[in-house]
Amino acid sequence: MAPPLHTFTAQLTALTTALVVASAAPAAAQDAEAAAFRGSSMVYRNAMTAVSADASSELTYNPVYTMSLSLAPRWYLAGETYVRAGTSVSRELTDSDWTTQQGEFILGDTTLGVGNSQLWVAPVIETAFSADLGVRLPTSKVSQARTLQVAIEPRVGISRTFPVLKGLSLGYGFSMAADLHEYTTGEIESPRIPGCVVDCERHVNTGVRNTRWRMSHTFSVGLGIFDWLALGAGAGVHTHWLHPAMAVEGQSFEPQADTNTRHYVNYDLEATVTPFSGFAIGVGATTYNPQQQPDSAYYDPVFNRFTELFIDLRFEAAGLASLGEG
Repeated sequence: MAPPLHTFTAQLTALTTALVVASAAPAAAQDAEAAAFRGSSMVYRNAMTAVSADASSELTYNPVYTMSLSLAPRWYLAGETYVRAGTSVSRELTDSDWTTQQGEFILGDTTLGVGNSQLWVAPVIETAFSADLGVRLPTSKVSQARTLQVAIEPRVGISRTFPVLKGLSLGYGFSMAADLHEYTTGEIESPRIPGCVVDCERHVNTGVRNTRWRMSHTFSVGLGIFDWLALGAGAGVHTHWLHPAMAVEGQSFEPQADTNTRHYVNYDLEATVTPFSGFAIGVGATTYNPQQQPDSAYYDPVFNRFTELFIDLRFEAAGLASLGEG
């Protein structure tokens, strides 16, 4: 079972979004940085797959249009040290391929974390280092079907801002996460054989192996053009290590590709408009690029059937609070 596309891409664009919004923040938002809840945000997204606009793009027309609401509260304890949480809820307005009911509201996973947004600033080069330790709890149906118990997600990042126009931000992040599952494969709710009473577990297994380890490298760049306009781009390179397959006796003299790893890349492009402090509108595209299509041909990078076009409405707590104080 694959996760819904909008849930996946929302997680991958988090770093790029943060850098783009920061590079374009107006002066009034900077006055709110002392607020303990700075960085807390709510994002309402409307997204559709790019191929939905062309009914002849594939043999079977399958448009996808979704809406989602993401909450990411953050509280700074002292200095740049914070605790955070996050969750989301989404709904597909078109005919869903994976939900049980039409227009079903889907809860995403819940994340909790602690980190420091400016752990150390290197002298001379003025590069900031950050660190974050997060846990992801399986509150989504997808994670529950994969028997996920908890995911431990440490992350480190570096960033540098240059005095170009309203600010040029470059960022890099590295994460090595561990997914802890009850079983090495996913499962369905009930046995495939009706009437099973004893030893039913073997009929519930789906055979699709779960991920044990996940490694990600993310890159982002954000350029503030005006106080109210910023452009951003990002990319991520990801590797997943699966639980090993069952050993099969016999010997093969033909070279075999590694079947225990999965690789994919994501790309993001975005323009952000900030009409006033604490509120921003983001318009862009994001693409998930797995290895191969079902016929073993490679997916086109940057643009393929997984490319999403989106419009975000973002609300930032500290910026809105500064408006009330004014």
